[in-house]
Amino acid sequence: MLNDNSSKNIAEGIIEQISDADNFNWRFHDERYSAKNNQEINFRYKCSQRSDCAKKLWKCFNPEKQCDTLPMKRFDCHGEINIVIDLEMKITSVNVIHKILHELPKEIGVPNCVKDFISENIDLLPKEIYARLVENGLDPEICQNQIYFWWSKLGEIRYKRDSNTFLSAKVLLEEYNCMKILEEFGIGATYNTNNLGFELYVIHVEVDGSGRNWT
Repeated sequence: MLNDNSSKNIAEGIIEQISDADNFNWRFHDERYSAKNNQEINFRYKCSQRSDCAKKLWKCFNPEKQCDTLPMKRFDCHGEINIVIDLEMKITSVNVIHKILHELPKEIGVPNCVKDFISENIDLLPKEIYARLVENGLDPEICQNQIYFWWSKLGEIRYKRDSNTFLSAKVLLEEYNCMKILEEFGIGATYNTNNLGFELYVIHVEVDGSGRNWT
């Protein structure tokens, strides 16, 4: 049976697909169980440009790095997506309402104060960082993909030592005085096992008595 966390991940995945298709930003609003069936959970998302979704402008925590943003253009579009997931039957229904196909949100750059916040919370997952930024009034025109990009970019400093990935890994291992204990390894491969035609190569290793796959 699905749990609440996996259900939320499914809902987020559906929203991501819809956003990629219509280019609107959909913000999580709430989740609740059905009054008639406690195995059904409903996730509701709203268009970020709805008039009733206006929030206070984003303010940085550091007064020296203030970066207030101008209010975005809003519409009485009633944009809403309802995703109902049946935890027992593993069935999902999606209902999209958007009464006004208004202009798309303009993609804007990520201000330095937001980048600083990402750096300070780099150990969190991108979606957790994004959620915290939204709680603090992040400009609705900044989408989650932008936060993910900068999380990846700013996180590289922790491990990237060279543009060549092999040399980068080698230098990093030397920095941590890692001992070479592997002389050779075998690679397993599968062909034509999926409908997209991808080929999968796997290195199977044993770490602390348990097997792990590196793909």
